[in-house]
Amino acid sequence: MDLARFSPQQQAVIQAGDGPLCVLAAPGSGKTTTLAGRIAYLVLERHVPATSILAITFTTAAATAMRQQLSGVLGPLAHQVDIATFHALGLRLIRQWSYQLGYGGVPAVYSRDDARAVLREAAEGLGLAVAQDDRRRPADPWAVSLGRLAAAVERFRLGAMPKTSAEQELAGGFDPDLLVNITDAERAEVQLAWQSRHARLLTELDEPLR
Repeated sequence: MDLARFSPQQQAVIQAGDGPLCVLAAPGSGKTTTLAGRIAYLVLERHVPATSILAITFTTAAATAMRQQLSGVLGPLAHQVDIATFHALGLRLIRQWSYQLGYGGVPAVYSRDDARAVLREAAEGLGLAVAQDDRRRPADPWAVSLGRLAAAVERFRLGAMPKTSAEQELAGGFDPDLLVNITDAERAEVQLAWQSRHARLLTELDEPLR
């Protein structure tokens, strides 16, 4: 595999040994390209099965770019690499193991337009004036935009989440990881099934975890 197109720093990441590896890089520095290079290197030089690699990106655009880059290097093998965004992967896990994770079924997933429609309906039911999406109409100075309303709902949701063990107990055994009540055995079943499928995990974040 030709690594000449990569910088010395990128080459160090691509050729790094096994084990955990954290790379901090500024926006636009080529994180997605480096991650794709790392995957290609593992498959071509380390002979890691493509089917055992899971790559997670934050945006759909990054996932698409990674697929295109890998297709140019790996050819048909690129389709065997599991590439998903965090949101798509989470939804896939819930759909596949909804009962084991305590959901009792597959939850509904709303599109952006559906979510805005539900939020508008709820606001109007409470007597709140919601700004119209049509900017050609005169603006109502007393109306609140759906964006501000959605941000307020999100702040309330995050603020209402139990943080201490005592608060979790009062909330009925609140699980901060999955937001549902599941047993250790059920959690272990899902974890073991996923780990046995993917031996390599590569992730890309736009912002560091806090």
